[in-house]
Amino acid sequence: CRLLDIPPELRNRIYCHLLPFKQEIILTVNGYARPALLATCKQVRNEALKMFYANNTF
Repeated sequence: CRLLDIPPELRNRIYCHLLPFKQEIILTVNGYARPALLATCKQVRNEALKMFYANNTF
């Protein structure tokens, strides 16, 4: 089964387990390290990035 074939509600639960949650993300002159999940494809990036920004402190 491919990730994008799974209903969005289940994908969001998977993203919750794969992304950092309620962490302080340190910004440097080079930016910050983004989770590798965000580099998989445009749709996953768009879906998971909202969750990444909403659930962490920068």
